[in-house]
Amino acid sequence: MLTYERLMKRPALFRSLTGLEVKEFDSIYLKINTNYKDTEKQRLNKTNRKHQ
Repeated sequence: MLTYERLMKRPALFRSLTGLEVKEFDSIYLKINTNYKDTEKQRLNKTNRKHQ
């Protein structure tokens, strides 16, 4: 199974599958993950949610 941990050890394969270098991917991941956590927290804290 391909996992991030295995792919990051093989930069050429990582690039062929993603089109990105490992450092580029890590940078994008950090930005997305931070924004996702903030957005998800806001969504879950809305007072007019139908399901909790």
